[in-house]
This record gives sequence, C-alpha cells and structure tokens, in this order.
Amino acid sequence: MIGTLPFLGLCGAIMARVTAVMGAKSTEAYAGASALLQQSLSQIRTVAAYGAEERALKAYSEALEQPTRLGVLSGVYSGLALGAVNTIV
Repeated sequence: MIGTLPFLGLCGAIMARVTAVMGAKSTEAYAGASALLQQSLSQIRTVAAYGAEERALKAYSEALEQPTRLGVLSGVYSGLALGAVNTIV
C-alpha cells in the first residue's frame, strides 16, 4: 500500500494543476462573455433600434463556446485522474 503513495501523489498533483489551469482559462473566457453581455444590456435601446438582437445573441453564444469547451475538457481530465487514483488503489 505504501508503494502506491508516489503514484497517488502524482495523480493528485496532475489533477490539481489541470483544475487550476482550466479554472483560470475559464474565468478569463467568462469575463469576455460577461463584458459583451453587459455592453449589450447597457445599450439595449440602441441594439433594439438597429434590430441587432439576433447579432448580439449570436456574439454572446459564440463567446460562451470556449468556456463550455474548457469545462468539458476539465471534466474529462479530472475524471481520468480520479480513474487513475481508483485504479492505483
């Protein structure tokens, strides 16, 4: 049992590193999408006057694609690390 501790520590370190990196990237991506939404909502009259609601919605949806992709990728990496820990144990 004690021989598996280095491998468990390695899996834990990888999982922590991936979570930290993906969390930082996801936060940055959400900040961009949030800024776009805030700008559209603060200028809602102008957006409506030019009939640009669909364009604003499309831009926001595109801005949310990267955080969604990062969230799925983070889940896959965390699942793999957890599976490795369970395999080792």
